[in-house]
Amino acid sequence: MCGASTFTETFCPDYQKGEILLSHMGECNPALADPDRPVVLKAKPFSIGKCTRPAVPIFQLEPGTITLASLSESPVTESGLAAGFQLVVFRGEIVPAGEQSKLTSPYARLRISGDLPEFLERYSRAGGTHHLALGYGDLIDELFVLAELMGIHFCEIGI
Repeated sequence: MCGASTFTETFCPDYQKGEILLSHMGECNPALADPDRPVVLKAKPFSIGKCTRPAVPIFQLEPGTITLASLSESPVTESGLAAGFQLVVFRGEIVPAGEQSKLTSPYARLRISGDLPEFLERYSRAGGTHHLALGYGDLIDELFVLAELMGIHFCEIGI
């Protein structure tokens, strides 16, 4: 639908800058790395089970407009059960950020327009999760069609 895409996680908000740090354990598509920044391969400690330290490419995502989508259960009905699944989607902007030498995973700074605490509340109340698919560009229309084809609820968090 959008060419190269990746998996990410909303890691932590920076309320002063109105941004969210995107990162995860190392799963990220290096095709989306900022071409003006280095990609560094590092051994990373792995705390889940018995595993040799994995090699993880550390980089920042390329700046630009992105769309993020979270697949989750739809809101709970009066019966106490979820009615099915949903896509919770929103747009944002990957912005340039300083190098973070202590991070051991790919990362980016996400800026959304509007008030960050208000956005995070709306996103949480809609059932958005911290694991997301990320694609470059405005993909709202494409994701709406995807939700229709899958027969699931679609929820856009307007900004």
